[in-house]
Amino acid sequence: MQPHEGGESDAGRTHVLYCSADPDPSILEAIDVDYRVTTVGSPAAVTEHADDTADCLLVDGDVFNEFRSASSGLSGGSVPIIALVDTPDRALVRTVARHPRFDLVYRSGRAGVEDAGPDAVSERLCERIDIACRENADPDLGEPILEVAGLLMSATHDEVDTRIEWGLRSVGERLGADRCVLYDCADGSLSATHSWVASGSLSHGSVSTDAFPGFESTLERFDPVVADVERADAAALGFGGTFFASPVVIDWTLEHVLVFGGFPAGAITDTAVTRLGTFGDLIGHTLKRDRRLREIERQNERLERFASVIRHDLQNPLNVITGFAEIAKESGDPDDIERISAAASRMESILEDLHTLVDEADDLGEREPTPIVDLVDRARTSVDMRDATVETDALGVVEADPGRLRQAFENLLRNAVEHAGPDVTIRVSSLPDGFAVDDDGPGVPPADRERVFEEGYTDGGTGLGLSIVRTVVDAHGWEIEATNAPGGGARFEITGVEFVDRGVSSSALAR
Repeated sequence: MQPHEGGESDAGRTHVLYCSADPDPSILEAIDVDYRVTTVGSPAAVTEHADDTADCLLVDGDVFNEFRSASSGLSGGSVPIIALVDTPDRALVRTVARHPRFDLVYRSGRAGVEDAGPDAVSERLCERIDIACRENADPDLGEPILEVAGLLMSATHDEVDTRIEWGLRSVGERLGADRCVLYDCADGSLSATHSWVASGSLSHGSVSTDAFPGFESTLERFDPVVADVERADAAALGFGGTFFASPVVIDWTLEHVLVFGGFPAGAITDTAVTRLGTFGDLIGHTLKRDRRLREIERQNERLERFASVIRHDLQNPLNVITGFAEIAKESGDPDDIERISAAASRMESILEDLHTLVDEADDLGEREPTPIVDLVDRARTSVDMRDATVETDALGVVEADPGRLRQAFENLLRNAVEHAGPDVTIRVSSLPDGFAVDDDGPGVPPADRERVFEEGYTDGGTGLGLSIVRTVVDAHGWEIEATNAPGGGARFEITGVEFVDRGVSSSALAR
């Protein structure tokens, strides 16, 4: 039989290569309506057409068995194969079941069911051809994604970034893309944290969400953006050709956006969308796990510092108590007993500060509008100020946890008295985006301006007071810096503060 070829109008349609020694006219007529069909009469003629032009190979049972028995390499090809058979054949069914690109259609429907007629068979056959061609068009992303999953699960801290970028390259190359970027979502912008570019480099480091393709209309709703035509907004970011962006949602929050660009049109099928979404979630959960592990490491380091403080700062007063207790037993001198009492008081102060730092300082309660000058006034009544003087400017009102912020002021005032002397003058003044606390003492040496906030740093105090201050400030989302006042004393500037009202004033407190 001479090959049957479709006409010029068939260009662009799915090409089905029908191999049979005796093609069924009803089948040929049915599929010729929807597909471009080429018929060949022998397996030898298949090689000429299959790899180059055919989208799907349709064979009858005898031809399929001939391929199989001849070990002709049928299973190694990239074209999906559908066997059209009259009766069940266990060996044939096993062969089809073992290969993802093989399928089977019975002329009489399911085995043992009466013939449903040529129309029903043709309808089933067309459905299987559509499914086979659609699935075959999907890039095989399963293998590289599975490999990346294994590498990310076993990655140490210093390997995570490298393995993520390797994964972007592996999946991007399999997809046929020319670039792949992972963005972090924060504060109205997307920042590129990991990327792979086949040639050249990424043209941007961050982009506002307003300028990002489909962010507000689609990604914020946790849906992917797929565009098979070039978008001007995507091209402006260097993503020429087809553009795809997948949201990475962790705990119902849009954490990242995974973007591919420059791959062939039609490469993003429904299956590819699902797998790339899984790939993005895998990366997102890896970064979340790594972030959590780093937090645990920092907490462990902090606990080690606490242990060091306890060992060092509690050991001295404990030695005093032990030594003078022995002396007091014999001497009965009140001065010896007073030394014991003072050492016990110091131990109590250290333990109170330690409790505050561990259990309370970074745990904010409900925020409320709080006049800063009132907190300063209340803080000074809670601290042994000796002969110190406290002066304040008009400081305004902030949204804060008043209990925790008062605690911070108490420690700043106590620090000034301990380090600058009992008659120190302390001033709390206003800054454009915060406030400052300074004194007229000896100041802070430049080399110690960061160390003063570390647990255990002390020059007469418990070594925890300023660490508590920084923890409270950090919990409010502000920043604190140690420097020197214009007159040379210590100065602590707290910035990044948003005021509810800057017009609240108070007369200077000089007490």
